[in-house]
Amino acid sequence: MTAASLPIEALLRPHRPADQGHFVASFRAPGGIAFEEERHEAFRDKSQAGSELYFWTQSRCLVTSPALARRPEFASADERSSWPVVVRRSGGGTVFHGPGVLCVTLFERLPAANIERAYAGICSLIANGLQGFGLEPEVGPLRSAPCDGRFNILLGGRKLAGTAARIIPGRNGISLMAHASLLVEGGCRAGVEAIAGFENALGLDTSYPPDCMITLADHIGGIDVASAAEAIRKAYRPITTS
Repeated sequence: MTAASLPIEALLRPHRPADQGHFVASFRAPGGIAFEEERHEAFRDKSQAGSELYFWTQSRCLVTSPALARRPEFASADERSSWPVVVRRSGGGTVFHGPGVLCVTLFERLPAANIERAYAGICSLIANGLQGFGLEPEVGPLRSAPCDGRFNILLGGRKLAGTAARIIPGRNGISLMAHASLLVEGGCRAGVEAIAGFENALGLDTSYPPDCMITLADHIGGIDVASAAEAIRKAYRPITTS
């Protein structure tokens, strides 16, 4: 069923705020998506170039696109889903979130840019951060995985992270939002099965191999979302004004 509606003030207040001694904010779904969208709207009104980076998780849910939410079968599929369903503003297919999925959101404010810049920025940031663990991720499509696109982050031929991006023109330039859902721990099979069940209920003939996705924990013993976020933070080079 669709994640319950909450007052916007509650949605934007994480259960575990990153600014109170915790590096990764933790939200009850759909609070993470609401936070991301609110920050993007606010960021577009900044008068100077710059960038911001956020790390967060949210409670277990499926996150789908407006196009899929407009399908006539959506209400029934939502009701039948074993996981709560959240609708985001960006395109693509359906992904899963949960405590072991690290969401990385990069905002950039530039005089001019395009959507390719947003995707390139988030993919480079994740790849550079993971190199600190001795990993060499690749970027590209993987048709056998949910929410396929040109900018999947792959490891050993399996999907490690999906990405999304939005661009909003503002009074003083372009506001880019790039998002990555990085699978860190907790396994993938239940999430992949939930996506397949939801999409089949939408009338889509989808089937995903159980091993199409992989977590960082499958490669690195003992890793958690905080240590993954720290590695990515170290690779981050903010945009500064001169």
